[in-house]
Amino acid sequence: MKFDYLKEPYSLDTRKPYIARPMIPIRLSLKAMKIETFALIDSGADQSLFNASFARELLIDLEDGKKQTFRGIGEGTVDVYLHTIKLQIMGSPEALEIEVGFTESSGVDAILGQADFFEHHKITFERYKERIEIKPRKLQ
Repeated sequence: MKFDYLKEPYSLDTRKPYIARPMIPIRLSLKAMKIETFALIDSGADQSLFNASFARELLIDLEDGKKQTFRGIGEGTVDVYLHTIKLQIMGSPEALEIEVGFTESSGVDAILGQADFFEHHKITFERYKERIEIKPRKLQ
């Protein structure tokens, strides 16, 4: 599956009207609850992270998850609560059941990271074309 980078307004540099980011449409689900959103594919993120507002929409009790402390998100550390959910790329016939982190940090919206998302996909960034290609990887 190929996706064009999502173009967002860019206010940090007045010479650039937008910034293109590798964001893809996804669906998060748990039991009967479903959320559709866009997530940033971040090769520098160790694990997929989502804002706690997504957990609340999925009716997840945030603090019931395994608590970990993450570094590298803004300044200092943030508390993250791990929960297993289903994640599906929109347009893909299958959903993955993976463990992701939820945090109250305002610096996190929806980020797909290495330990869970990248583990299941071959990802090719084509920054010069502002495009990303994602192929499912068959696990042995």
